[in-house]
Amino acid sequence: MKSMILAAGLAVLTLATGAAAGAQAQAFTAAANSRFTLDLDTAAGNYSEWSARDLSGLDAMRAKVTIARLVPDKRWRPVARIVVGGRLEEAPFRVVSRTDGAPLEVSVMRLREGKVVGEVIALPTVRPDEVFRLEAQWTPAGLVTFVLTSTATGPGGAKASIQLDAAPTAVTAMVSTGEVKLAPIELGTVK
Repeated sequence: MKSMILAAGLAVLTLATGAAAGAQAQAFTAAANSRFTLDLDTAAGNYSEWSARDLSGLDAMRAKVTIARLVPDKRWRPVARIVVGGRLEEAPFRVVSRTDGAPLEVSVMRLREGKVVGEVIALPTVRPDEVFRLEAQWTPAGLVTFVLTSTATGPGGAKASIQLDAAPTAVTAMVSTGEVKLAPIELGTVK
């Protein structure tokens, strides 16, 4: 088991890989009318977004994600994000393209009013067109935990947690200068 804890101000960030990430697996129950298939597809320099803005009674999200493409643009860095948070503070799961065509960089961080607060947690890379699983769970106290399961992580996944100041109120998926598929993305609860 590999584990690392980083603390900066009020942000508590944790990364665990392998068996440690899967050790606390809980049963996911999808909420009624909360399963969506999304293909956010944009041309270079453009942006697409989907959002669920009422998380009442929900504490989890899971998705099968494919980054179909992130294309170069002179003005914007290609990025795909799945964000759990609120109006002023959020925890984005972010996938960015490097210019050399290498695997896609994956990270989780805490943002307050659009600015990074504390450390950025690097997760294992994913390949373009790789289908990977992403799960997120949050608490009323604002602890958001992401689990990425991909070829690089193996079945145990890689886990990253971020402490927000309050419970999240929205889940948003977005892509800038590329295409991301969520087939499906589901909201629900874990027990």
